[in-house]
Amino acid sequence: RSDQADFESKMENYWKGVSEYRVANNEDVINTLMLKRVGVADDNQGKYCMILNVEDAEHFDGNSWAESVDAALKIPIEHASVFNGSSVTISLVTVGKFESWWSNGESNYYVVNSARPKNLEAFITENKESFGPYFEKASKKGKDKRSSWGIVSSVLPANQDHYTCYTYDGFATYSDALEMLSYKDNADAPKDLMEIWNGSTMAENMPNGFQKIIVWKKMWEARK
Repeated sequence: RSDQADFESKMENYWKGVSEYRVANNEDVINTLMLKRVGVADDNQGKYCMILNVEDAEHFDGNSWAESVDAALKIPIEHASVFNGSSVTISLVTVGKFESWWSNGESNYYVVNSARPKNLEAFITENKESFGPYFEKASKKGKDKRSSWGIVSSVLPANQDHYTCYTYDGFATYSDALEMLSYKDNADAPKDLMEIWNGSTMAENMPNGFQKIIVWKKMWEARK
């Protein structure tokens, strides 16, 4: 906790510049997001998340970080290190693959729902063909407060304890995210959404629901 302000300063004043250079000078780098976890009291849980979004996995065969770091060295080097002399540790590194996504405005908060469904293919298919398109149409009509949505399949880590996919819902405000997470009676749900649910295999596929739900706040984004 004592390193939090220093960590955030270095991410803002140094690594944001590195990320902006990387996005601007690599064709296959789409964007980089820096997120801060909302509502964390346990020091053993990750508090921050940096996301690198690229077009193709071949990007990882090279080392574009080196060029980006060198280009950003004009920024005072004291902003660079987030590890030396601090208690900052990396808790998890993951690789995922976008299966479907859409964006309909600025997302400042993300609700990330990790899942390990019994049938991964059925879960991804239902989200791609039913739930995702429904949320997108409702968002464009102003009937749903999501500003973005997506489903990602997990590539790494690959083990029995890790989720196999996750969905995310983006919102402009924290209150919108909390409203989505709050309990609602099905009687108040839109009729067309209930028709999707009634024909869905979600209840059988994931009887206990999502493994974990985390809310992330966007600190900054580097994008083209």
